[in-house]
Amino acid sequence: MNHPGITFAGDTHGCLDHLIEAPPDDIIIHVGDFAPVDRPVSELLPPGVLERFYFIPGNHDYDRPAYRECLLEDPALAGRCLHGCVLQIGKLRVAGLGGIFKQRMWYPQKRLTAPEYPSPEDYIRTLPKKDRPGAGSSRRMRGAIWYSMWAQLACDRADLLVTHEAPTSHAHGFAGIDELARRLGATTVVHGHHHVDYAGTVCGGSVRVLGVGLRGLTRLDGRVLRAGMRSRGQGPR
Repeated sequence: MNHPGITFAGDTHGCLDHLIEAPPDDIIIHVGDFAPVDRPVSELLPPGVLERFYFIPGNHDYDRPAYRECLLEDPALAGRCLHGCVLQIGKLRVAGLGGIFKQRMWYPQKRLTAPEYPSPEDYIRTLPKKDRPGAGSSRRMRGAIWYSMWAQLACDRADLLVTHEAPTSHAHGFAGIDELARRLGATTVVHGHHHVDYAGTVCGGSVRVLGVGLRGLTRLDGRVLRAGMRSRGQGPR
């Protein structure tokens, strides 16, 4: 593929200093879970990283309003969030989907199922009126993947899909990610969340998958520059 050098940063959970280890000319894409953070994420990035930095949010980036604000409301990161959109990065079209699937909202793990609530608005309408103010920031809704965003993204085209949630190459992955990659025409999916470094495939072997470990660094060509500090859960199927 003709592409810029891209290094993916795994879940960092409060520590971003190691990003300086990425090749100096590489784009850096963070696969989510910056939290806990206590100041704007741009201030935590090592020198020379901000201008080549992109990201998606993870589920823990919604645990507290302050975490979300430090990431998604950081003005220095405007235009750098891939969540729910496709951006042209060099010669690649890169799609992003942050957050995780939640059972009360939509949980397409084994197959692409119909959502119980297609959008946040659909869910909010089911709540008692007294509970509706501020419902968008309720813990149950935070960091959820909504079908409405998934479906809109699936109408686009992309070479690369970056997600926090895993596809079915991982033992706890989701068919919903496989299907999104297929509809986008993506040839590669890169994900975080499970803190495991691995390479696999989905969609009958036509889509390559890279998992990035805890505070790990992995290049688009599959080379692990910095192995994850530890793993939790199960590795790929």
